[in-house]
Amino acid sequence: MFLKLYITTSCLPQDPKLGSLQVYQHAQGPEGRIREMFKKAELSVSSYDTAWIAMVPSLDSPQQPCFPECLNWLLENQLNNGSWSLPCRHQLLIKDSMLSTLACVLALKRWEIGDEHVRKGLDFMRSNMGEITDEKQLSPIVFNIIFPGMIENAQDLGLNLPLNLSCVETMLWKRDSEFKRCWVQRDEEIFSDIEACALAFRLLRTNGYEISSDALAEFNEQEYFFTSEGGHGHLKDVHAVLELYKASQIMAYPNEAALERLNLWTSRLLKQTNTNGAIHDDKLHNEVDHALKFTYDVSVERLETKRNIEHYQWFKESKTYIYFSGASILFTPEQSDARISWTKNAVLATVVDDFFDVGGCREELENLFELVVKWDGHSATDIFSEQVEIIFLTLHETINELGAIASARQGRSVTDHLIDLVRLFFRQKSFTLLESMMRDYDWVKNKSVPKMDDYMENAWISFALGPVVLATQYFLGPKLSMEIITSPEYNQLFMQTNICGTGRLCNDVQGFKREDKEGKLNSVLLYMIHGCGGVTEEEAVEKINAIIHRSKQDLLSLVLQTKGSIVPKACRDLFWQTSRLIHLFYNKNDGFTSPLEMTSAVNAVLYEPIKLPSSTL
Repeated sequence: MFLKLYITTSCLPQDPKLGSLQVYQHAQGPEGRIREMFKKAELSVSSYDTAWIAMVPSLDSPQQPCFPECLNWLLENQLNNGSWSLPCRHQLLIKDSMLSTLACVLALKRWEIGDEHVRKGLDFMRSNMGEITDEKQLSPIVFNIIFPGMIENAQDLGLNLPLNLSCVETMLWKRDSEFKRCWVQRDEEIFSDIEACALAFRLLRTNGYEISSDALAEFNEQEYFFTSEGGHGHLKDVHAVLELYKASQIMAYPNEAALERLNLWTSRLLKQTNTNGAIHDDKLHNEVDHALKFTYDVSVERLETKRNIEHYQWFKESKTYIYFSGASILFTPEQSDARISWTKNAVLATVVDDFFDVGGCREELENLFELVVKWDGHSATDIFSEQVEIIFLTLHETINELGAIASARQGRSVTDHLIDLVRLFFRQKSFTLLESMMRDYDWVKNKSVPKMDDYMENAWISFALGPVVLATQYFLGPKLSMEIITSPEYNQLFMQTNICGTGRLCNDVQGFKREDKEGKLNSVLLYMIHGCGGVTEEEAVEKINAIIHRSKQDLLSLVLQTKGSIVPKACRDLFWQTSRLIHLFYNKNDGFTSPLEMTSAVNAVLYEPIKLPSSTL
């Protein structure tokens, strides 16, 4: 979205004295036209244009620039004063120079080259920052929108820009004014996206801008938010409807029929989708539920701000629980590599799990599946989307890195086995995680009810402990031969830990009510369904708890046995410690979706020192 904002030709200056951006008209067409332009070596005379082209990554290797010629041009054309502006720049065109210079600094920082050029560019900006708020200076078109956005991008890259608070506040005020202008002139960048349009309306109105609600009238056709079969809305449609619902509540003037109609159907649709299981994303489900309960006229700003901060801290908290899980069972200094392996694989498993739950479409899931099975020898044309690319390349790099460390510790190559463990996520036949997730996906989407045995067979894979626990075994110290890791004993230890040894079934017992609302599969619900109405909720929970208890005993028996065991004690202990850890997470609630239940345990392990009675000191 950031790059798209700056290549929209309708919003860019066309006067070459102000840094024309005509090259971006080509950037919106096929890639071949851009490549053809560079074959002729006709680089744009605009440093601003060249900088944005220089930021484009290569399709074949996203870690490399697609057009290194542009980077070379930037390195060779910085002026002595540190800027990338016209040599004979008019004294009233400093804003244009600041825009071009910051773009060039961003491009160089993006690829981590030209440190001295970056320093000189920042020095130029520091010496001219006061001109940003000078009304006498000429401004490129939409400068007040572009420049604040570029500053945010610079902060994301870790650049320390020479800004003061008053300057930032002034720029933000000007940006708001520019947004109103874009709204009044029906800028395509806003009105081409329903969610963006509704959000823009709400922000402008709540910040005191008198704008008409007539622009939202065109979104009063409900069929736009349903599939062609007339079913439930897609996930993005739910986001859009939610934003329209929030916007419809800002009725500041009488006789706003468009907002009244909008509020009527969006509230009804959101209530339906939130109660019939159509929203499978927990966070989105909670956001819709909150919006329906606390409308604009009954909420207060500080509570809303606090909730928004807490809402978007969820992933940070989930990572904390992952760090806690590794530190609580792998806590000695010599287990450092084991903790790192556990944590990295747990984060990756969480990302993949979320991607299959709510993040990816079927085509993306299948594409990720194929890439993991193939592993090496892939090209940019093999990748379906940017999300797939990010997940796969991270998997590929992390597993190969851990494989090198594990191989050194084991005295033999185990990288292929670690890759095979990841392929257990994805292989199409015989107990694979990705296949099981796809089967879960199909069961939910097709609203079919599997047999209990099929569910259990699928569940012990889709709980996703394999790459975490089995990969970590290589970092515990004992040498693990192929005989050990392929033995029936090793397999039984893993299976009992993963499904009955408390993993998936504990999750089912504690989360079945929530998952029932979300339309997800669950062993407790299946047991009730297959009981044909003769099994109560309490009886189903008791049955699943009995399976958990029996399997926990089986696992403990395997862990404590010494006669005839070929699995080293440290490895057996990790299976048992993992089982105990999962019990802790699901002791009363689902620890991941009810974080308050885990707060004291996390604090005790990660933050709080050991407290000893004073008499022992």
